[in-house]
Amino acid sequence: LACAPPDECTGDTADGPDCLAWCPDEDRDNYGLKDATPVWATTAPGGMALCWPGDCDDTDAEVNPGEEQTDCFGRDVDCSSGTSGC
Repeated sequence: LACAPPDECTGDTADGPDCLAWCPDEDRDNYGLKDATPVWATTAPGGMALCWPGDCDDTDAEVNPGEEQTDCFGRDVDCSSGTSGC
């Protein structure tokens, strides 16, 4: 169900704490694309996941904030803006 986004000044939502920001999740890893324009709703619209903490590469399900940074090929697989891990 659609709901109103939070007030920019107070952060309060007219629809309460269940009004969440959802973003596209093309790679289906349960992390929404962090730079996308959110859809505000109380339940996830199809093909979307929560915007926060946000996916930095929505074309690869193995790149998301839930991954451990262990890639030795210079890729930021945990979306931390770093590439260490080897």
